[in-house]
Amino acid sequence: MQSICSRLLLVMVLGSLPTVGTSTTTPPNNIPCDGNPPLLPSFTPLPQLIPDPNPSSILRQGPYAYIPNTGDNTVSIINLSANLPAVAFVTLNVGLGPQGIVIDPGGKYIYISNHVGDSVSVIEAPVHAVVATLSVGDGPASMVLHAASGRLYVANQLAKTISVIDTATRTVVDTLIPGGIPDRLLVHPGTGYLYVLSQQTGNLAVIDPQTHAITHVAVLDSMSTAAHDMVMDSSGAIIYITLHNTRAATTRAAIFNTVSRTVFFPDISLPGPPKGLAIHPAQSRLYVATDIYADSFCPITGHASVHVIDTASRQIAQTLPIPQGIEGINIDRRGWLYAANKKTANQLEILDGSHALTGQSITVGANPKVLGQVVGPELGGILSISNEDGLTFSGTLPTETTERIITVTNRGVLPLTIQQPRIVTDPPDTDIGLSITGDTCSTQTLAPTEQCQVTLRFSPKSDGVVSASFSITSTALTSPAPVPVIALGLKPPAPATTTPPPEVPIGGVGALDPWALLTLAGVWGVMQRRRVSRFSGARQRYS
Repeated sequence: MQSICSRLLLVMVLGSLPTVGTSTTTPPNNIPCDGNPPLLPSFTPLPQLIPDPNPSSILRQGPYAYIPNTGDNTVSIINLSANLPAVAFVTLNVGLGPQGIVIDPGGKYIYISNHVGDSVSVIEAPVHAVVATLSVGDGPASMVLHAASGRLYVANQLAKTISVIDTATRTVVDTLIPGGIPDRLLVHPGTGYLYVLSQQTGNLAVIDPQTHAITHVAVLDSMSTAAHDMVMDSSGAIIYITLHNTRAATTRAAIFNTVSRTVFFPDISLPGPPKGLAIHPAQSRLYVATDIYADSFCPITGHASVHVIDTASRQIAQTLPIPQGIEGINIDRRGWLYAANKKTANQLEILDGSHALTGQSITVGANPKVLGQVVGPELGGILSISNEDGLTFSGTLPTETTERIITVTNRGVLPLTIQQPRIVTDPPDTDIGLSITGDTCSTQTLAPTEQCQVTLRFSPKSDGVVSASFSITSTALTSPAPVPVIALGLKPPAPATTTPPPEVPIGGVGALDPWALLTLAGVWGVMQRRRVSRFSGARQRYS
């Protein structure tokens, strides 16, 4: 009876899939154990996201894919910029039972959680060597990095805690207790809020990074018995969560709004238990991996599927059959899909941007697992300017000047060469009072972490606000890296005016009285007569 119900459920679900562009591939003769043929692909190619062209002859490496292998305690490293090899070209020993992976934005450091070894291995690129091993709680698995704060969060499943690592000092600075078993972690790119999914309880814990206050939200619907995985869109507004209905052996979904903290359950049901979740970099597609035969002992090889869901309509757009035994999926910035296959073979399956198999699978270590971001960026120089939020010149008088010293740093893992810093105005070459008066950067080659400086001067031509961009052309991956400049010219003060002394009025208030003038004239005449009289008397005495 149970097998009949399972077949009916599978037929109903598969019958609802769209048939646009259905492949004409002939089904294999060996029918899987449930009596249903494998799914046939229906391709609707998406535009590939091609990396920016190389602006000059900068030495670039990668991107690289890093695949943790839980069966032999290794990490397989694959160079994706060359022709794809049949076998991973580097196998690196790490701790016991590697599972989770995080790659920093610059691609210099790769963090691997060792589930059995209770540690985190730090790999440095492009030398691809383990440079540190950090002790954490019992049973680390999923991890997430908040790049702005440099904090790495590690979910310790057996300890039921979260270790907080300062990546600058490589020390555990805090331990959080979210409640339940922390299985999956996400962090909001802006607010830094930490989201912790517990498969056991079906709760999503929201943790304030400053106060560590915790809010719990139930994400299971009435038909689901466990939560499995979650991904966040680039804005941080939406979290997609896969749910498992063990009774019907199906996968459902939940959508969590991080602003309103509400949960919505779209009408989506997929065959088989969930085995991975990823979101396309263009945000238009959600990828859900399921494996119908993951929990069975069927002797005939079956298949897994990657279901492509349109995020706008919340409808299935494609179904991509892939080899059975998938344990996690991930998508890089080009739109390539990576799936770890640990049951039928220890391989990494790769689908390019058009969702076509690349023609070969890559052999990796034993029991590979994709739990986190497995593909890093291209390695090169990354130019950083000290005032990333813009340069601001406060009010300056036309007769004065204000200067700012800009520090330029290579934050990448390979050297970069600077051609020229310049001021960009609109219209071009407009004299708005901004100029470069000091430059130790032009023609210089900066090794990783090296710096140079540029002095920017503002001599306002008039009062008011002016704006431009400070730009540096270089061989950096981020060239030309324009930074906004805002400057304020002040209006010169009004010239000082001198007040003449008050005139003495002829009459009226403050004028001399005529009778007083006559009195003064009389007094003056008396004094003159006395002086003449004294002079005459003296002359007579001495004559």
